[in-house]
Amino acid sequence: MARATFVKAARKDYPDHGIKKGESYYWWAFRFGGKHRSKEPPKPSQLTHSEYLSQLYALQEQVGELNLAPTTVGDLESLKSDVEVIMGDMESLRDETDEKRGNVEDAFPGGSPVLETLEVRVEACENNISLLDDASSELESLIREVEARQERLAKRRKKQDEKKDPKVEAPKDEDEEEEEEDDGDEDLGEDELTQDEQSRAEDIVGSIEIEEGE
Repeated sequence: MARATFVKAARKDYPDHGIKKGESYYWWAFRFGGKHRSKEPPKPSQLTHSEYLSQLYALQEQVGELNLAPTTVGDLESLKSDVEVIMGDMESLRDETDEKRGNVEDAFPGGSPVLETLEVRVEACENNISLLDDASSELESLIREVEARQERLAKRRKKQDEKKDPKVEAPKDEDEEEEEEDDGDEDLGEDELTQDEQSRAEDIVGSIEIEEGE
């Protein structure tokens, strides 16, 4: 992986990179790739010439950008969708790597270090796909639980409103009414998550650790 160097003040303009004279920037170079510059610190995916690692690091970066503080069901659904997008990209990387593995295997039926590396990478992708799929399933279960709780909340609030309305006749024997479960969410908005639900979502996302296979 290339090492980035920080420059406090550019000696001239670098218009192709949006850097003006006197501004700070970072630069890094590859042996056969020329020099790269950026006003922002480069991400790991920018510091490698390996096509596989560049894509893998980019997926790691996407995981790091996932919403760790969802507050509504909509946030949970978006989070689940984002996880599934990453999983789809990981499946594409797996397929590309497996195709290369097959080509190398055909060329070197007796085996080679490159073949071994590709086999490890394919296995790592499979593990990552399984991990992301589990996270997606857990988020789906959480969404269903939240929706069920919110439905109970809506029913309780409707009953409370009916009791306050003098036009609505109260049940003859209120003591015989089935007691509604109190989820501790009376002060929440209709679409808001409880603290416990937010923590569970954070734990699910926090468990996603992308394996490199190197």
